[in-house]
Amino acid sequence: KRQVSTQSTGEKHNLYESVKKDKILLLMEYNQERAVELLVNKADEIDVDTVVDQLQNHPRNLYVYLNALLAKNPQLGTKYHEKQVELLAEYNPSSLMDFLKTSSYYPLEKAYKICEQKKLYEEMVFILGRMGNTKDALALLMEKVLDVKKAIEFVKQNNDEELW
Repeated sequence: KRQVSTQSTGEKHNLYESVKKDKILLLMEYNQERAVELLVNKADEIDVDTVVDQLQNHPRNLYVYLNALLAKNPQLGTKYHEKQVELLAEYNPSSLMDFLKTSSYYPLEKAYKICEQKKLYEEMVFILGRMGNTKDALALLMEKVLDVKKAIEFVKQNNDEELW
């Protein structure tokens, strides 16, 4: 007679122990979607720092993981928001502005430099505005973004007489 196991798949294959022993990349390469789902859903059992450490040299995988983690719970990965700015600029620049607007857990100067390297001018304008450097932000809008309508809107939003 065949015995039916009452152990879960995670217990049977000791998945959590494998994850802790440098196997996260292997899981990601085998099935990225399922690996990320497991890692994010079990973030209370599988330490975020452990995952990030193991994926550090694999930025595409790290981007996918952090993106899923932050989508589920932005507070879980706050110490990695700086890294996420870099990864978004590289892999998904169209969603970087939303991230910049919703997070305050990244250094503005570093985010600015990352955006400057990638020539992400609108993001640079936003960061300059956040830093209080509205004159440079307006100049960038006029010289690089070349959008007078956005420049006028920027001046109105910042309510700074000197910008007019």
